[in-house]
Amino acid sequence: MKANSIQEAWNKVNEIFPTDYEKDYASSERAGYDIYRHPTLNYYSRICDLGNRLEVLTGEYGETVTNVWIENQTEQEDIKESVDAMHAVKELGVNIFPLFEMETYTKITLVVDGSKWNTNETERKVYNGLKRGENQLASDLVASYCDNHGIRWGTIGGLHISYYEHGNKGENGGHFIITAYIGKRVD
Repeated sequence: MKANSIQEAWNKVNEIFPTDYEKDYASSERAGYDIYRHPTLNYYSRICDLGNRLEVLTGEYGETVTNVWIENQTEQEDIKESVDAMHAVKELGVNIFPLFEMETYTKITLVVDGSKWNTNETERKVYNGLKRGENQLASDLVASYCDNHGIRWGTIGGLHISYYEHGNKGENGGHFIITAYIGKRVD
């Protein structure tokens, strides 16, 4: 059998597999791929998620095997676009100019703590703004840090924002790590 998407493949499996099923974590860990089976019925009937296909084994001893191959039509288009992009990189490399040229930069890394234990009201406000997607706050924070610590800066580049949740699904808040490269001020 063939399917054009993962969802379509699982829909076909649901038509074939004789009962409901759930993930068998112990078998999945031993096999190195996800295995699904009914928790109390026939142990040999199972679904194996092998990435590019779903292998469905049914029958008393799993003797009937049906493969549902996932043939993503957009995958071939993605491969072509990736090859085109690689060729474009070589062409662009000839005509592109660096944003930072022959300067010395200082890397700055800042942490904004939004954990539920943090009582700093100002830090919580910045955290909540970043959480809402107000990413300009990150460059403003880097500039403020430099100004308040006597760092004479002229450019801020390579700004990167990472978010890390604390606890299950961020139930205890989280924190942001902001990294930037600071170029010297030229007077």
